[in-house]
Amino acid sequence: MMRRLHSRDGHPYLAARFVLDRELFKQGPPKRFRHEATLPILHELAGKRIAQANQVMTIGSADREMAALLELPLNAPVAHVVRRAIDTSGKLIYVGEGIYRGDSVRLEIALI
Repeated sequence: MMRRLHSRDGHPYLAARFVLDRELFKQGPPKRFRHEATLPILHELAGKRIAQANQVMTIGSADREMAALLELPLNAPVAHVVRRAIDTSGKLIYVGEGIYRGDSVRLEIALI
């Protein structure tokens, strides 16, 4: 399990944590996960093994901890995102949870 606070131009926009299969983490190698985005590394290491992957986003409000971490007022809007990847054997190999500042989220969905 690893936790990270992502910043852009010196301002935090995402408080994240992820849990990754131990063997995949070792292959990484582990140092990569400290400085690079997790999903591209996961795709590189296990792309052909991933049978299912999903993401769920829920809009909420910042509690005291998230407000402080993300430099937001208490109860400011945030997006809670959970991502999961399951391999071809049915094993859960990745779970990522992130809380994004509401002013840093943009959804673009093709409707047709």
